[in-house]
Amino acid sequence: MNIFNKKFEDIEFSDIQALVDTKVGESQVLEYKERYTPKKTASLISAFANTYGGFIIYGIKENEKNNEAEEIVNIEDDDLENTIDNVCYDLITPPVFCSSKYLENDEKTKRIFIVKVPESDLTPHAIDNNSTVYVKVNAQKRKIEKATLEQQEWLKNRRIKSVTFRENLINNIEIHSENIFKNYQSKEFLLETFIIPQYPKKPLLNYVELYNFAYRQLSSFNKKFNTIISTYRPHQYNNGLCSVVENIESKIRIYFELNCFGLCVIKLIFPWVGEPEKFQKYLRIDSLISNLVYFLNLLLEINNSISSHGASIVGCKIENIKDTTLLGIPTYDDLGCKIDNKLEVLHKFNKYDSNSCQYLIDEFYSNLLFVYNVHHNIENMVIEKVKGIFNKYDLEYKENNECSVLI
Repeated sequence: MNIFNKKFEDIEFSDIQALVDTKVGESQVLEYKERYTPKKTASLISAFANTYGGFIIYGIKENEKNNEAEEIVNIEDDDLENTIDNVCYDLITPPVFCSSKYLENDEKTKRIFIVKVPESDLTPHAIDNNSTVYVKVNAQKRKIEKATLEQQEWLKNRRIKSVTFRENLINNIEIHSENIFKNYQSKEFLLETFIIPQYPKKPLLNYVELYNFAYRQLSSFNKKFNTIISTYRPHQYNNGLCSVVENIESKIRIYFELNCFGLCVIKLIFPWVGEPEKFQKYLRIDSLISNLVYFLNLLLEINNSISSHGASIVGCKIENIKDTTLLGIPTYDDLGCKIDNKLEVLHKFNKYDSNSCQYLIDEFYSNLLFVYNVHHNIENMVIEKVKGIFNKYDLEYKENNECSVLI
């Protein structure tokens, strides 16, 4: 498996051997070093942190002509973990918090040392008494360079600019979906989920890749929901694609959007259970959470496929829940949800944290129970439903005290 798609603690020696066997070359997010050299370590780590983060692997000899991994050599230096920590804390301002470890083959004859540098939102990171800023470049011979004044100014405002850009991409979801979702009925339930890189900056997909991803996901919806693709060629806008599938009999409609910066959106519209004309509108919590888990896992799979590393923002919301009741779940009164017409939850997702998805679902159903005024003694029953849904998708449910029910 690609080391960028694994939790750091799960990376093994065989993963590094695979880089050598397949002759993976260096890039802006990957650097090979035959041995540890203290002189350039601070500049290299700070350059990674100032750019896109990535991995430094000590103990790999590279081909000098094309920078491809050539062979694994034994790294003899001991206590490099503390050495790297001291460099990060003492020589870089502000400090960079890296992860590092040794890896050995089964025969204990070869050992490498790997450092994971996070993409930082505290840039610029400087060295030489806070006087010099480096960035990572793609050039074959010149792998890092001093940042220009313009680059340093951009780094100072990097987080603000990326967050503003992210919010603009999210806000445009409604514009795109309204253009293609013309038959949307505002009184029906709407479940929306999305994922986007925490600090989007550059395109991650070209048009061909966008189309292939979109068509593959639309086809998967057809199998699960027995839907048909109502727009066979996904609708194209400036930076992405969107389309709709629907099941005419069940009146289920799914909106799917994917853009080149890594924003992926799934909206599910489904009809009421009950008789709305008699003010009987019910929401099945097991069906809601089941679809939420299914869509979130799809989003995470897509995110893992199109982005090499870094955190993402995951969001989910349900709309048009006012004056509805959770089917089969007693509330303190028979009026159901009277306060809000929608519920929205945002969560920072780290692909190296296997519990990130569960945290968001925990928070979502906790707030859902709160707005529906669910009895305290029903809480455990609902949690058991959620556990059953996790088992259905071969996910392990772990108790999480930080995301306890808020009632």
